[in-house]
Amino acid sequence: MKKSLYNFEFPFQEDSSQTIFYNSRTNALALVDAENYTQYKAFCEDGAAITDEKFLKDLSFGGFLVDDEIDELDLIRLSLLQSRFGNHHLGLTIAPTSDCNFRCIYCYEKDSLRKSTMTEEVQDGLINYVKRVAPIISNVSVSWYGGEPLLALDIIERLTGEIRAICEENKIGYSAAIVTNGYLLTPKVAQKFGELHISSIQITLDGLPELHDKRRPLKDGQPTFSKIISNLKEAKDFLPCHVSIRVNVDKQNISQVDAIIKILEENGLNDVASAYLGMVENSNGTYQDSECFHIQEFSEYDYEFKVRNSMSRVNYYPPACP
Repeated sequence: MKKSLYNFEFPFQEDSSQTIFYNSRTNALALVDAENYTQYKAFCEDGAAITDEKFLKDLSFGGFLVDDEIDELDLIRLSLLQSRFGNHHLGLTIAPTSDCNFRCIYCYEKDSLRKSTMTEEVQDGLINYVKRVAPIISNVSVSWYGGEPLLALDIIERLTGEIRAICEENKIGYSAAIVTNGYLLTPKVAQKFGELHISSIQITLDGLPELHDKRRPLKDGQPTFSKIISNLKEAKDFLPCHVSIRVNVDKQNISQVDAIIKILEENGLNDVASAYLGMVENSNGTYQDSECFHIQEFSEYDYEFKVRNSMSRVNYYPPACP
């Protein structure tokens, strides 16, 4: 046996005699007492045997220790390839329109936005594709994207009905998510989300109203922040799921990220919405490199934000690699 390359150790703040173990390959989390931790360190440093058989079994089960012949990088590659080429799950990202009512300053699609929607021919082709693969899959997940997908709600309704009918006929699981700017999220639309089996909603707010409105204006330049907040307040009782508030950060707005938490609380939205950070990148040459963070800088800000605003209320558990 050997120590995993993906082990991380953290002091347990509530009890200094215990240590938190985390493995980023398996996503295993463990709390280790002082006696077992001493055995583990002796094994790692000197190759001393771990005499507690249950502890040894637990370390192996969590992936903290692996067999000598195991190449963990190969296991990660295998997992990636299985998810990429496996045929049990069909994931679809669907843009019912390439139009958008916003003109965000960092949008990587700004040069391709145009007033067009998915044609019936393309819709029919998508439906027929789902029919063809239905016999060999066990679930379908749809991400409604854009442009702004709510500009083509009728297409979302049609495709959802057709795809769900195929899933029901073939006893296939179905789930859906939507990425929307929130400007068209009325109570009526929120009710539709439930009918459309949408179980994940993402909306973006980029700081205090004045800065957000400069970064995410309507295409005629008008502000959007107050409308989004008003929509969330009016629709909150009809939303079928929690709303993820994405805060796209760069050097312009990093100082205002905590303001979003306060704004949600002040508007009675912290029970239906929670914020997380996204990194602005200069994709397709649509933004300025000088305004963007390097990945290490962003990761540090992201972790600090989670500590301040997530760990204080819930346990933050990181995703496994890859």
